[in-house]
Order: sequence, then C-alpha cells, then structure tokens
Amino acid sequence: MLNSTHIYFCKSKLFLILGIALLFIVPSVNAQDTLIPVIKDSTADTLVSTQNDTLKKKHSPKKAAIMSAAFPGLGQIYNRKYWKLPIIYGGLGTLGYLITFNSIQYSFYRKAYLAKIDDDPLTVDEFPFASEDGLRQRLNQHRRTRDMLIAGAVLVYALNIIDASVDAHLFEFDVSDNLSLRVEPIIAPDFTTGFAYKGLGIKLRF
Repeated sequence: MLNSTHIYFCKSKLFLILGIALLFIVPSVNAQDTLIPVIKDSTADTLVSTQNDTLKKKHSPKKAAIMSAAFPGLGQIYNRKYWKLPIIYGGLGTLGYLITFNSIQYSFYRKAYLAKIDDDPLTVDEFPFASEDGLRQRLNQHRRTRDMLIAGAVLVYALNIIDASVDAHLFEFDVSDNLSLRVEPIIAPDFTTGFAYKGLGIKLRF
C-alpha cells in the first residue's frame, strides 16, 4: 500500500513538472511563430518603399516638353523654375498684343485702300487726301510687321519647350561643394624654341 502511494506521488510530481515546463515552452513557440511574419512584412515594406522613392525621383524631360507644348509654362512649373513664368507669359502677352494691333491696322488701311481704288461713287473714302501709294505702303507695313511678330511668337513658344526639356535633363544634376575654379600662374615649355614661357592657367577641381 505504501509503495502504491509512493508511486502515485512520484507520477503526480512528474506530471506537475511537465505541466510547468509546457507553460514556458508553448508561449516561446507562439512568440517565434508571431515574429517570423512581422520580419518578412517589414522587409517587403522596405523594398516597396525604396521602389516608390526611386520612381518619385525620376524626372522626365519628355514629360516636361509635352507639358510646355500643351500649355506654355507648365514644363517650367514641373521643373520648379517658377521665376521663368513671367518671362514666358510677358513675352507671349506682348507679342500677342502687338500682333492684334497690327492686324487691326492692316484691316483698316486695306479697307481704306480698296475704297480709294473703287470707282463706285457711293463708297465712302475715309482718306480723301491720301494717295493710293501711301495707303498701300501703310497696309503692307502693318502686314509685314504682323507676320514678323507671329514668327517671333512661334519662336518663343518653341524656346519654351526646349527650355523645359533642358531643365528637366539637368534637374537631378548635383554640383559638388568641392567644385572650384582657380586661375594660377603657370610655366610651360615651348618645344619649338626650347625655352619656357609664363602665363595664366585655369584649373577646374572636382
């Protein structure tokens, strides 16, 4: 009877020890299972974030040119060259005003010239004291001026596109702080005479 009680007590003690060990082992296993997905997700998020940053840093000259072609100045805004907007809009606005003015004057003098050479007595001659040659010269002058201004506006429009594309190419160009330009005296041999000559040299240091 005593032996049976002793054996039962030993078994109970063994089960108690095993139970306590399981209490420590099971949470540690669960903790390891929980940590593994977190590490993988963090790595994936880092890779995605790096790819997104790379895509954001990409500056497209083609996009800048298309934006400026669609509407002058948009490419400069894309390149963050805001100070160029007054130049572009000021130039195009001035040219547009002068083109309109000369177009109106051309139409006015053309109408007066046609009235002058018209043999219809009912036609009102607004310049009765002006000659036909004088009116023809005036209308031709305003026509030539208008055509030249239109060509200038087209040139400004084209330069706006080229400027946006060039600025986009140089957008990520980084000039180092160590870049320096120095002018120094030099002594160099002249191989034709065999003597040395003195002068100034320019050194560009990166």
